[in-house]
Amino acid sequence: MTHQEALLGRPMDTGDEAAQVVRECDAKLEASGATISRLQESLREETETYEAIRALREEASNLLGVDARLRSMREHAARYGVLHGPPAHQAPLHLVPDGEDESNGHDESGSGIRHTSDDGSGHESPSGHGPASDAAPPEQQAARRAAKVTVRSKAQQNVLTALTSRPESEPLWGSEEIAKVLGTPREAKARKALRNCLQALVVSGALERVTREDDRHVYFRPLMNWKFE
Repeated sequence: MTHQEALLGRPMDTGDEAAQVVRECDAKLEASGATISRLQESLREETETYEAIRALREEASNLLGVDARLRSMREHAARYGVLHGPPAHQAPLHLVPDGEDESNGHDESGSGIRHTSDDGSGHESPSGHGPASDAAPPEQQAARRAAKVTVRSKAQQNVLTALTSRPESEPLWGSEEIAKVLGTPREAKARKALRNCLQALVVSGALERVTREDDRHVYFRPLMNWKFE
């Protein structure tokens, strides 16, 4: 019996001791892995929030001074007889969130657009043709298209690069088509990240959100006004 065994009062079983260490290490590794997963999920969500807020700030900065530039444009246009009056009023369009049931209030005219009445009552008038785009005023839409949108997020850059692969004659993309082109898996977290990315691009003005009366899906039109950094 060794001196150490004598102190312990029993022979040492190296195999049992090693097995116990392995079990304890496995338990600690599992706990650490769970903590890492939670932190990674929190980091991902915070990153998405950060990107969306940064896109919103970029959109707001692009609109600084727009009113003054529009007034100047109108003055020059009126001087040369280009504009003979203010732009015709357009009724705001009804935007349908992705997945909303479109069975109520169907437009029997087949125009494909739901317009709300000018009095704000919510009654719909079937006017216009084709898909309904963002309900922003025409002047704001024109300013948004004219402004260069700086895109820094790698995920957003990948989306925009993918959207340029389609001919300009077919500008509309469904979210499912985008997911397929990007190879986005169907698991909920991945699809949520893609939706957040698309929403950030809409807010920044790089994409236009489009809906149709006869189709519950939401489509996106690239405005081709971005630059990557």
